[in-house]
Amino acid sequence: MRARRLPVPAIAFVSLCAQLWATAPVFAGVANWTLTVRSANPATGVAIEVAPKDIYAQANGITSFTRVYPANAVVTLTAPETAGNRIFASWTGCTVLTNTRICQVTMTANLTVNANFTAAVEGKVYYVSPRGSDTANGLSLETPFQTLQHAANLTQPGDTVYAMTGTYSNAPCCDVLDISTAGNAANWIAFKAYPGQSPTISFNGWAGIGFEPSAAYIEISGFRIVGNNAHVTLAEAQAQSTTDPNPAFNGNCVFADGRQGTAFLKPHHLKILSNLIGECGGAGIGTAQSDYVTISGNTVYNSAWYDIYGNSAISTWENWNSDDDTGYKMYITGNTLYGNREFIPWAAAGAITDGEAIILDTLNNDDPNYHLTPYAGRTYIANNVIYNNGSSAIEVFDSRHADIVNNSTYGNVLVPVLSGRGEMNINQAADVRVFNNIFYSNKGQNPVTVWGDCPDCDLNYNIYFNGQNDSTVSKGAEDLTANPLYLGITLPQANLDIQAKSPAIASGTSFLAPGTDIQGKPRPSGKAYDRGAYQQ
Repeated sequence: MRARRLPVPAIAFVSLCAQLWATAPVFAGVANWTLTVRSANPATGVAIEVAPKDIYAQANGITSFTRVYPANAVVTLTAPETAGNRIFASWTGCTVLTNTRICQVTMTANLTVNANFTAAVEGKVYYVSPRGSDTANGLSLETPFQTLQHAANLTQPGDTVYAMTGTYSNAPCCDVLDISTAGNAANWIAFKAYPGQSPTISFNGWAGIGFEPSAAYIEISGFRIVGNNAHVTLAEAQAQSTTDPNPAFNGNCVFADGRQGTAFLKPHHLKILSNLIGECGGAGIGTAQSDYVTISGNTVYNSAWYDIYGNSAISTWENWNSDDDTGYKMYITGNTLYGNREFIPWAAAGAITDGEAIILDTLNNDDPNYHLTPYAGRTYIANNVIYNNGSSAIEVFDSRHADIVNNSTYGNVLVPVLSGRGEMNINQAADVRVFNNIFYSNKGQNPVTVWGDCPDCDLNYNIYFNGQNDSTVSKGAEDLTANPLYLGITLPQANLDIQAKSPAIASGTSFLAPGTDIQGKPRPSGKAYDRGAYQQ
């Protein structure tokens, strides 16, 4: 029952107002505390979202302002990404540590929080070479650092680390590159191959590149990242312990892990671009409880072979809502994926279950071991070329809000125990749109399968060949069953560009189509959109 507020005699009104914010007010016999919300750079005029409403039914405000809450109330504040020409940088004064625009406080006293903004800065440029020295200053091509980790330990928002040709490897304890420092929206931190150079990360630990929960606004591009598969045998992997796992069999080439973070501190705003990634015992590129990740232009091959955790070439698991945006936040585009599969059973299931080229995994976040809300953002999977993998080319499992557009696949689902899955496998999913793809299955297998009901799912303008779709698949009016006429299949390599007489040419739709193809050619060519990853 709502407490009744007693009338205030007019003679006491002025003195009451003067005292109201000076102490913890008492409202209907309950102690309350004052939350002061300020901003820096600019000091005023910033619109802050506030939830829930305070005892006076006030919520959102413009800095500086105050709100009054009962003792132990939990208040969530969200800052805008920009304020004028300034970019949000951080909160101070929050009860829960965060590297996002969200601040959470528990009202156990009068509290003050600050939303801090910053202008873009001209960061430092560091250089790294295996022939360098970590006692050098790293600020020129003539005085490079020796290790990527030393450079990473020094980076600040806006900095760039250029890696030179050579091999960077790890000590037994550690990742080759472990990233914990965050950039911000105006000042990303970039780790790049120096123009014309070919740096290689070679590792036998848990990860070649690891993103800690505090990592944000980070770009990785132009590296060759090589796992440990060439240094172990299948027999050794089959004999590995499932209770004391060895990273020699289980390492991920690139991995972002938010599981050890807090509700507001997990990896976000990551770009993994144009890398050559392969021979990883675990995932090629994996994310766990992360947000705003772009995985684009990479080649991932011969990975997920030997680990006991059921990995795939590219996997996003239990995506995390760093904000309430429902638009596109995860992008998997323009990648080439082949030779990825499981040889070792997933220990938790006692069977081979994965080895997909791309999987969206448990984005409904119903894992009882964690307490995440269902992922609200959309994932865009487009212009990928996928062939000769152990399980499905693309799987959407226990997830929703995915658009699968203009991908080309060939001859996946190679592991016999996974027979019956589709090149495209929609499994306990919802709100999945599948357009302009070419799904070329192995003979007798399924181009597309749908397991369970799929509310708000839509498939159309796809080409299916060399198998029969699962009976649960609703064929779109413009779907075709036809040979796409790929240019050449000579495994282990394949060219999934199309011949001049392909039925994929000029038969697609503009709906959801990317603006370019996998090679950067504009879509459409003339007035027509092609199906698949290549535009003629």
